[in-house]
Amino acid sequence: MVVTVSHRGYIKRVPLSVYRAQRRGGKGRAGMKTRDEDFVTRLFVTNTHTPILFFTSRGMVYQLKCYKLPEAAPQSLGKAMVNILPIEPEETINTVMPMPEDETSWADLNVMFATASGNVRRNNLSDFTNIKRNGKIAMKLQDGDDLVGVLPCSDEDDVLMATRNGKAIRFAANAVRVFRGRDSTGVRGIRLLGGDRVVSMSIIADEDKEFILSVTENGYGKRTPVSDYRRSGRGGQGVANIETSKRNGQVMASFTVVEEDQLMLVTNMGQVIRIRVYGGEGDSIRIASRKTQGVRLFDVADDDSEKVVSAGLVRETDSDDDGDHEDGDEEGQDGVNNGNQAGAETSETAAIAPNASDGQDTVDAPTDADDAPNQTGDEGNQ
Repeated sequence: MVVTVSHRGYIKRVPLSVYRAQRRGGKGRAGMKTRDEDFVTRLFVTNTHTPILFFTSRGMVYQLKCYKLPEAAPQSLGKAMVNILPIEPEETINTVMPMPEDETSWADLNVMFATASGNVRRNNLSDFTNIKRNGKIAMKLQDGDDLVGVLPCSDEDDVLMATRNGKAIRFAANAVRVFRGRDSTGVRGIRLLGGDRVVSMSIIADEDKEFILSVTENGYGKRTPVSDYRRSGRGGQGVANIETSKRNGQVMASFTVVEEDQLMLVTNMGQVIRIRVYGGEGDSIRIASRKTQGVRLFDVADDDSEKVVSAGLVRETDSDDDGDHEDGDEEGQDGVNNGNQAGAETSETAAIAPNASDGQDTVDAPTDADDAPNQTGDEGNQ
């Protein structure tokens, strides 16, 4: 199932088979009809019977299984979250996390939190496996701060945080201690400069097979080998992730992918496209170095009125015919991955920029701007 959440708190689920895979660079199809000043903020793919954790702007967490969400047509608005979860009228959903499908692994996993101000916190996943109807406290958020990512992880994994202005930092998950409480603000993950904000967090589990896929708000993106992002101590300024030129716009999201994955993007106008990460010649997201612009993934409007606002991954094991049985007779086979996880994408090669005269891709040389040096910093539990 494809689940979408709008800025004003409307949610729905749509069968994955409705969205067929297209070549990159298309205009997509209508995904959700939105009202004025509303747009889709979260999109993810999950199993029908997977428990989903909803993290709100007040730092609360609620749990609901996917089949309890309203199923609707791609163009429909969905149902207001205030009618599904016991949240306040002014409370919004900041991020969501589908639980891992293997329940036997829950006791051995942690959950990593990341905020827009650059803080991170690690807890045991078992702290969030028994959530009652009225929810529980997930994290203490300072005024003006938001949760941008919540993902399961293990001690052997690495964490990648990406910022709106094109920076990224990679550090070991065990560089963040496991917190016993749930009402703290965490410690510094990345040092932000000039009003920058964190837009996404990813977990790196297999450096040899995974790429970092970065997507910008104007519909451009690229994938880069994980090895190009050196591991450093948390609290530094990070390294260059992707060019935030006028053509690209600011970064929407960065997350880990493998070649068998497919990508779903959604714009503030409700358009949705499903594309392949690697679909053969002319239908693949280009492998490029970090400091490059990438290629067109989504053909958005040229007047700056349309922006990519959310992304989700479709794993190779996902099924287009996910069963929808509220009685729990059968379980679908959809894989889970968030891009806000939520939701946004490998050798030293030149970048690709669209040619305005003929619409074809032309090669740009990467810029020579130096990466900002890492500066190790640490903040205690606030």
